[in-house]
Amino acid sequence: MKLCGIEIEELKCGEAVLGLTIEAGRHFNLNKSAHGGIIASLADTSLGVVGATIGKRVVTASLQVSYIRGIGAGERARAFSRVVSYDDKFMVIKVEVFNNEKLLAEVAATM
Repeated sequence: MKLCGIEIEELKCGEAVLGLTIEAGRHFNLNKSAHGGIIASLADTSLGVVGATIGKRVVTASLQVSYIRGIGAGERARAFSRVVSYDDKFMVIKVEVFNNEKLLAEVAATM
């Protein structure tokens, strides 16, 4: 989390919000916008954090990211994650990544 600049903003049982301020020299791709990998990293990090809110240690088995729009330098991406379902073997988590009110990406994961 520290390496990428990801911060925990809010925690509730089964829910988490993590944030990241985009830095040009750190997070940009060759097209001078935030690399999709940093948005995926933010979402993936939120998966582990939200799993911990219900007392589970998890690893990502499947991660599907749908990118909606990009984000520029100085803007803040926030990942809103929630546990959809879980049992002794698997957990399904949904994440929506926003910049203010604008949806950047939707993520579905199996843990």
